[in-house]
Amino acid sequence: MTLTRKTTPSPSYTSLPQNPGKESVELSHLDSTTSSPPAYDQVVPSTTFNPTTHIQIETQGKSWLSLPLPPRPVPIPVFTLNHPDESTFTNNPSFTCYRPERSSGSCYLSTNPAASVDQQVPVTSTTTYRFGPNRPPLIRMFPSGTAIPQPALQNLLYSQDNEASTTVPTAWDAFTIDSLGIFTRSIEFTSPRLKAKFQWRYASRGERKASGADSLLVLERVCGGEEVRTVVANFIRNDKHRTSGSSASSAGNGGRLMVDLRELLSLASKDGEDGARGNEKGAVDEANHLALVMVVTTCLVMLKREVDRRRAQQIAIMAGAGT
Repeated sequence: MTLTRKTTPSPSYTSLPQNPGKESVELSHLDSTTSSPPAYDQVVPSTTFNPTTHIQIETQGKSWLSLPLPPRPVPIPVFTLNHPDESTFTNNPSFTCYRPERSSGSCYLSTNPAASVDQQVPVTSTTTYRFGPNRPPLIRMFPSGTAIPQPALQNLLYSQDNEASTTVPTAWDAFTIDSLGIFTRSIEFTSPRLKAKFQWRYASRGERKASGADSLLVLERVCGGEEVRTVVANFIRNDKHRTSGSSASSAGNGGRLMVDLRELLSLASKDGEDGARGNEKGAVDEANHLALVMVVTTCLVMLKREVDRRRAQQIAIMAGAGT
């Protein structure tokens, strides 16, 4: 008796599946659509920064080949440029920073490049440096046209108290400048009037490369628990924009400050919703003025911190050489 085995032919590997729709869906899940991470030297901008105002701050700063003494109290002019590529400043400065005493960092920002008239000083902001731990610099901002008598201004600059004298006009806004830590040069401040937090920081190597800058400081608005950041201003120093006579190794020297006022003006407009609306154009001009004052004043604080850091380095070098 012969036994025969019945075999079933094996399926062809080229045949289509019974349910091609289902199969294609399953394969689509296996196919990754995630793009590969950028190369380490690739610049990936976080947000688009489109400045609306260009400002030039003119100060020599402090070079390495100098004694570790406080810089002379030379006024620092601040020019608003009509064109981004403008390199000559023949017009009067929009602001001038005055530091009355060489031994103190306290200073004030004025719209008048000349001295006071009849002992009344036009002041847009003051920065008071106070002695002792946990006493950060205090900034006060004033509306345009504010005039402060000389004695009251001196008391405001060198007083160690938070409260201003009764003879001083009420500040539009006041806040302290706080360091973010021992191992960082970044600072933070919160504007009670604008109800917003801001941070100045030094840019990364990629950001400097993208901007063509030797040194780049970035001012960002920080909001939300996720710390969503919006760039408000950039301060660039390179061969084109740094103050003439200073170098890339200078500390606290001047450069080009580029500001996007749209974010700040939106905050200022929200603050003024409950105020008078009689002069809408005047309100916009005032908001524009105060936004610039805040950016310029806090940028000057960053430059002053650079000078202080350079002096500390010089003292350390001299102390090491003497041992």
